[in-house]
Amino acid sequence: MSCNIDEVIRSYICKHKWILDVGSGSGSFIKRLLNICNSHIYVIGIDIDEDRLRKAKTIISDHLVDLITCDASNLSVRSESIDIVTLFLTLHEIEENLVDNVLSEIRRVMRVNGILFFVDKFLFNSSSPNEKLTLLTEEAYHKALEYVEGVKLWGLRNPDEYINKLKFHGFMLVLNCIAQGKYIDGKTFINSWGRDTMRLLRLIKDDQKKEKLNELINRIRVMGSKYGYGPAKLLVAILCKLVK
Repeated sequence: MSCNIDEVIRSYICKHKWILDVGSGSGSFIKRLLNICNSHIYVIGIDIDEDRLRKAKTIISDHLVDLITCDASNLSVRSESIDIVTLFLTLHEIEENLVDNVLSEIRRVMRVNGILFFVDKFLFNSSSPNEKLTLLTEEAYHKALEYVEGVKLWGLRNPDEYINKLKFHGFMLVLNCIAQGKYIDGKTFINSWGRDTMRLLRLIKDDQKKEKLNELINRIRVMGSKYGYGPAKLLVAILCKLVK
């Protein structure tokens, strides 16, 4: 079933008050929430990257938002105090060995019958080069991070794997559907993609790994220039915290 993310937000999120956004990054999703809900919500945004939160503060001046530098596997939030938790393009970017801790913490801070709003890219059999690019860009960044810092992220999964992981941590599925991200033309993609991946590439000391990643990056740039990027396929899910 296909869906519109903004409509799901209006139906399930805007009627609640206390929202925790996990992995807020530069704040674009929080700004989207505020615009859709007409600022009738209070948002706590957390991210482990202080530089990104500093950037978020430049685009979010709303007094109904608090931005906190925090590890998602050890949330500095009171138990059972949050109505809604949002995970927007976040779970696949969490370290593999921390995913279970993060989901346990999310469940801890949610009120009984609280809602988890989940959106993430997922693995699929791409039918076009521009769709394939949405997967290759993730692969390149994740490999670069692993080669340089030894960090293995959980990575993209198929929809059932995401849903089963969330159910395992005490959430009941209410709604799931597929949405589409935005298409990015070739010129815009080439000018905007890959800063972090290229920075990491320069730090790789193993020549064989560096060459392998460089080949993937060149493939991405050729495909992106010719076909553009996306739109990405996004799994959208609404889940409810079960009482154990």
